[in-house]
Amino acid sequence: MKLGAIDIGSNAIRFQVENVFIVDGEIRLKKLEFIRFPLRLGHDVFTSGKISMETEIKLLKLFESFKIFFDLFEIEHYFICATSALREAENGEEIAMRISKKLDLDVKIITGEEEAWLINRAVRQFFKENEEVVHIDVGGGSTEITVYLKSGKTNSSSFRIGTVRNLEGTEAPEEWEKLEKWVRRNTKKMDAPLALGTGGNINKLSDIITQTKGTVISFKKLKKTLNLIEATSMEDRIFKMMMNPDRADVIVPAGRIFTSIMEWSNSTGILVPRVGLKDGMIWTLVDRYIKGSKLK
Repeated sequence: MKLGAIDIGSNAIRFQVENVFIVDGEIRLKKLEFIRFPLRLGHDVFTSGKISMETEIKLLKLFESFKIFFDLFEIEHYFICATSALREAENGEEIAMRISKKLDLDVKIITGEEEAWLINRAVRQFFKENEEVVHIDVGGGSTEITVYLKSGKTNSSSFRIGTVRNLEGTEAPEEWEKLEKWVRRNTKKMDAPLALGTGGNINKLSDIITQTKGTVISFKKLKKTLNLIEATSMEDRIFKMMMNPDRADVIVPAGRIFTSIMEWSNSTGILVPRVGLKDGMIWTLVDRYIKGSKLK
């Protein structure tokens, strides 16, 4: 069975197709296609409060292409989610409805809590049942945090702090205060919990620091790398460190969010599984359509 996911983020749009198999009773996924298109919806929303006509035209063209890919890959089920940019845009619901009507695609604008739940569906396999973990997902418009306690209980929250907001100068100081208070309150009984990071920026930082998947990156190493990048010109970030332009300008603000939360929670290391919202969307489709089936 082939499944598709589209993540409409604030800094980019991500398209993913997975083939799903059941082998000896175990569900296995094989990635068939992944496309990341740097359409920065957050630039419009966090400065003017709505998506411009020019950006909407680009978004529609992009979805026309994705619709063709869905047809060519013979996708059986799909999930399309829009996060902070569209959910905060004055015309976000209208644009989602126009895409749905014109292309016969179901576009869902999700809440921050729903976003956190979907991302957690993808990362839960990367740590032990009773392990203390602080999961941090940093996007262009929002940061989602989930704290996993030894008891098995979890606490989650979403904050209007993100990399594109930072670039546009629209992050509210009081939101940072709320974030710090929430992290300190929900981690005060934890003993040096493991941080787990998701999002394109922490993936890139992990690539720069280590190529070994599953390696826990120390807080000190992450801070040192961020300081090095911050001291590097934008041109060198692009041509020497091999970053996309829309990654080069947001990677330091993203890194500062990760390190701030790690510091407040007394976390000494971060694991980067290189999964995210799109993967949680795929696993949600697996839960809905495949678990318990006789798919071979």
